[in-house]
Amino acid sequence: MKQELSSVDLHFLIQELKSIEGGLLGKTYSSDKKKIFIQIYQKDLGKKFLTYHHPFIWLGLKKPAGKLSNFATFLRKYYERAKIVSIKQVGSERIIELIIQKEKTAKIFLELFGQGNMIICDENNLILYPLEVQEWKDRLIKKGEKYDWFKKNKNCFEQTEKDFRNLEIKENISKTLAINLNLGGVFAEELCLRANIDPKNEKVNQREKKKLHDQFTKLLKEKLNPQLVYKNSTLKDITPIKLEKYSSLEHKPVSSFGEALEEHFLILDDAPVENTRIAQLQKRIQMQDEVFQKYTKQIEENTKKAEFIYTNYDKIELLLKKGRELLKSQATNDKIKLDRKNKRITVEV
Repeated sequence: MKQELSSVDLHFLIQELKSIEGGLLGKTYSSDKKKIFIQIYQKDLGKKFLTYHHPFIWLGLKKPAGKLSNFATFLRKYYERAKIVSIKQVGSERIIELIIQKEKTAKIFLELFGQGNMIICDENNLILYPLEVQEWKDRLIKKGEKYDWFKKNKNCFEQTEKDFRNLEIKENISKTLAINLNLGGVFAEELCLRANIDPKNEKVNQREKKKLHDQFTKLLKEKLNPQLVYKNSTLKDITPIKLEKYSSLEHKPVSSFGEALEEHFLILDDAPVENTRIAQLQKRIQMQDEVFQKYTKQIEENTKKAEFIYTNYDKIELLLKKGRELLKSQATNDKIKLDRKNKRITVEV
């Protein structure tokens, strides 16, 4: 079952959400703190709901229960019938920026990562009203603060062939793509399959890195073709395009990504609470196991390095001594290269 939207999912979803540009905001509803429904009036679409159900967002038809939170009341009071100027993804982050216009221009940021949030700002990104006040060591989401987001990585949609060639593989190529480029596990593996590279490979040559870049560029240009993916009659995933990763599984094409996500949540709403809780715990156990494996491997690698240093301590100490002497002097050595600016020594062995 799909757990979240990746940055690539969002890249494709925006193609669909663009249809609300030029429309008007209607009434806002909230069935609970992390479920916000904004009614959209658009001449070509009729009445639909921009549905924020952390960590998902979609344009759907399902009418919510008529409850009102303080956040929904604020939106109704100040921005009902505001014109939707634009909607876009912020770089390759899992954040959507909605620009609206009434008496003044305002922005609504919808965060689909971490704890999730929806933040109403003025045109200069000054926070007017957040769905939830949140505080981190270097980030504060609160009325009166300047809105900013965690900039973890360079925009992965702007990665050049050179950027791909400079990728440092950690653990394996699939995990490197998933984490370093913020692609998520599904699209990282898909990229490897399209480039005919084993996702578990720990080493990838320059030719293969070029193939990965070429396939990524090609993938991003595909047209939206949303699919419900089933395994043994159970919904396994929802994808914005058809993926080779799921080539052996049953597919059900749907007319919109929003329709697929809405069907996903209709299934969840009908599922017993116990089953949902079990699925959440299983996901948490899986994530904890992956973290455990990662740090176990790091411990093994660092232990080997420590043993090597201990065994060769005298030689290393002598080498460092000679290196310091060379740094202080202007002498040169064919086997020792000095980077005086960064105080780095490279020894040919």
